Order: sequence, then structure tokens, then C-alpha cells
Amino acid sequence: MKLLHVAGVAALCVLFSSVALADSIPLNNPSFQNTSGNLTNTDFCTGCHWGIGGVPGWTSGGTNYTGQQEQGTAAGDTVMFNSFPDGPTVAYANAGGTLSQVVPGSEIAGGTYTLTVGVGQRADLSGTFDPIVEAIVNSPTNPTSPTIYQATGVTPLPGDWSNYSVTFTVPTGDSIEILLGDLGIQADFDNVQLCSVPEPATDSMLILGMLGLLAFGWRRKQAGTALS
Repeated sequence: MKLLHVAGVAALCVLFSSVALADSIPLNNPSFQNTSGNLTNTDFCTGCHWGIGGVPGWTSGGTNYTGQQEQGTAAGDTVMFNSFPDGPTVAYANAGGTLSQVVPGSEIAGGTYTLTVGVGQRADLSGTFDPIVEAIVNSPTNPTSPTIYQATGVTPLPGDWSNYSVTFTVPTGDSIEILLGDLGIQADFDNVQLCSVPEPATDSMLILGMLGLLAFGWRRKQAGTALS
């Protein structure tokens, strides 16, 4: 029982330490739920609401439309998606359109990060599906040559979503920009997450600490058995 107790304490220490280290980086409007009342259009689909242009917290660019949309939930409404990853509203980028944001405060400290974005393919559209999910690392000393990290993922089936992700390292002083877009007919985006990745050396120390606690508990148990 003592061994189990020690193992449990060790596991909790590792768990809480890992949670503290794998920090989620705050982003502006990461799930596109802030619409600022822009979803005023109702054509092209039954029961849906959508808007063109500005997405709060993001910068629109490229050569085509971007915006936000939500689908209806009543019988007979157009089924764009089987469900949404996070909330009733998502962002979209039509062919050539982009949405981007510079991560707030990301130029303060370097480190290793993982970008994860939910990417959806509409069920009611036909055409080429070619989403873009990128993490762009900009250096103030060389602003004309950013380093681009392309996220990858399994292409979602029509009406479904898939997580696209990429892990990358940022030198201290550089900034991170997130870029979402599409080269095909349309891609939709939701639940954008950027997390710091714990350093491997720190992970190793935590594992060694847990093993040490387990060994200590085992030795105490063995000593108790020998005395009984």
C-alpha cells in the first residue's frame, strides 16, 4: 500500500508539473466565436448565417473572400458540417483568401511550440480542397525572410474536421504569426491552439524523479517485509 501511495504521489507530481509546463498561449478569437454581429447574410444555404470580410482578432488578406459562418440546426437546413469542433461559429477562407494574426507577446521569449488547427471541408460544396495552415516565425533582424512551418493533417471527409498541426522552435526575440487560408474552393477553420512544448531535459528530470520515488517506496516495503 505504501508503494502504491508513493507511486500515486509521484504520478500526481509529474501530472501537475506537465500541465504547468505545457502552457497554452493566449490568442485573439481562437475559435471565431466573436462575430461582432457580422453574420447577417442568409443566402446560398438554408438556415445558415454568414458574413464576409473582417474577422475580429484576425487580419483578412489574399485575393478572395474570408469571413465567419454558422449553420442552421432545424430539419431541412443545409448541412455544411456534421458538427463543429468548438462553438457554433467557424471561419472560412475561399480560394486565395487568408486569415492571419501575430501571436500577442510571442516576441518576448523563444522556445518550442505546437500549433494545432481544426480544418473542415464543407459537405455542400464541390471542388478542390487545399487548406493552408502555417506558423510563420519573423525575425526583427531579418524581417524580409521569415521561416515558414507548414502544418499537416489528414484531409477531412466532406462534412468532417481534421486537426492540422506543426511543432517548431522560435529563437528568443522572434515573433510568431499564424496564417490560415485555402487554395481550393473553400476551407473552414476552428479551435486554433498554440501551446509551448516542455523541454526534453525537464521531462527527463521528472521521469527520473518519479522512478526515484518508486524505488524508495519499494525499498521501504522490502524493509518492512523483512522485519515482520
